[in-house]
Amino acid sequence: MKKKITQDWQIALIHWLIAGIAMPFLFSLIFGMTIINVIESFGVIVWLAILGEVIKFFLIWISIIYSAKYISKMFIIKNSLNVVRLATIYLIIFVGGFRLIFFDGSDEINYILSVIHLLSLLVIAPFFYFSSKNYIKNSGEVKEDII
Repeated sequence: MKKKITQDWQIALIHWLIAGIAMPFLFSLIFGMTIINVIESFGVIVWLAILGEVIKFFLIWISIIYSAKYISKMFIIKNSLNVVRLATIYLIIFVGGFRLIFFDGSDEINYILSVIHLLSLLVIAPFFYFSSKNYIKNSGEVKEDII
């Protein structure tokens, strides 16, 4: 398959959509709908929310690897650092904005869950940046330890 020459912002957008949005969103949707009607205990809900964030962290890592393979097959990457920076900026602006807009402080449990989601962005954003930087390389460079 012939690689396409594309702008960095478009490659970054694709990487962000695959690794930063699609997989974590699908997991959150499935995980949240599974436990929402099953668990009634406050403490259990908080621990499951933390567990969900940890699992989402792992899924983002797997998604970054998949996305890096995909975009390296499809596109000629001239400036990988620019792609990684743009994708991370997209992640912070979109996810941070989304979590701030839908911050729910109506009662104690919703407040705690909203804070957990917001704080997880402080961990996920640097992880997303450094992992993406590790796996996304300029065309011609090869990262050997990709799964």
